[in-house]
Amino acid sequence: MKKKTIAEYARQIKKLFTKLRKAGGKVSLPPVDDPMDQLLRGALSTYASETRADAALAKLRGAMVDLNELRVTPVSEIIEVIGVDYPSCRSAAEEISRALNAVYNRVHGQDLGFLKGSSRKAAESFLASLDGVGDHAKASVMLRCFKSHVIPVDANMHVFLKKNGYVPEGATVEDAQKLLTRQIKERDGVTFYVLAKRYASVHAPRKIAKKAASKREPTPVVDHKAARKPEAKAAAKTAVKAGGAAKAKAPGAKPRVKAEDEAAKLRAKAKARRKDKAAKPAMTAKQVKKAKAASAKASRRKTSIPGVTVPKKKPVTKKPAGGSRSRRSAGRRSG
Repeated sequence: MKKKTIAEYARQIKKLFTKLRKAGGKVSLPPVDDPMDQLLRGALSTYASETRADAALAKLRGAMVDLNELRVTPVSEIIEVIGVDYPSCRSAAEEISRALNAVYNRVHGQDLGFLKGSSRKAAESFLASLDGVGDHAKASVMLRCFKSHVIPVDANMHVFLKKNGYVPEGATVEDAQKLLTRQIKERDGVTFYVLAKRYASVHAPRKIAKKAASKREPTPVVDHKAARKPEAKAAAKTAVKAGGAAKAKAPGAKPRVKAEDEAAKLRAKAKARRKDKAAKPAMTAKQVKKAKAASAKASRRKTSIPGVTVPKKKPVTKKPAGGSRSRRSAGRRSG
């Protein structure tokens, strides 16, 4: 089969854009202020629409105390929160976990607000250094937070573009993004991305898209119960000595098993808090007033001594000035 030239791919991409614009018209994508928020949204929208990714991110924010708790949450629990019906839910949950851990390893926190004050080139190089984060998530941060000229390619778009010959058959997501960015003008970048994402979600083959998502490198799931066993602890110590001796000696580094135990405790506490919150419905103003009155009554009972009644104090009335003299004069008259 004859290989296509770049000029042939460029013609096909322009024809596709004309077709998409006629069918979909003008669209817009609002900018985002928080790069960390967009990184997570980009990871979720790799497999689903922007609307569904927003809803899933809101669920995760509501279920967790903060992003650090989400970072140590197992993939299975993340799937429960976003829902098993979420497209490629395991791949999305794994990418969320990888993204949070990659950011934590770089900045020892979950805040990327400092990127807003840096240049586009510095922000792009920082995102490129995050291991395990997908190309679509990184590109979406550059597009929506920094207004860079880049066209993200999600899982459905990647399959659709390769299947229909708009990009080379062996092209990776990064290759496809670079090719599209070169052929689509900067002013049309957002429009092409939104329309192509919408079109590919309908026309991409379902089975192939699922296979492409499953080929991604899975995040290793840690069995925390097994990690507490003596054999697992011994194996973990051996692994640290053999391969990670330098990391273990670094200042502030924690043993693997100890860190896993701490993570398990954090998850248990958060789960208990969520259960308590779900079990206790919000009280109305009337119920709050009634509860306060009952607690005040109970506190009065505790301070009283059983079997002893405290007499009520009589109200003290002030005597008028010169009262004693009037009594004396009245006595003298009677005498």
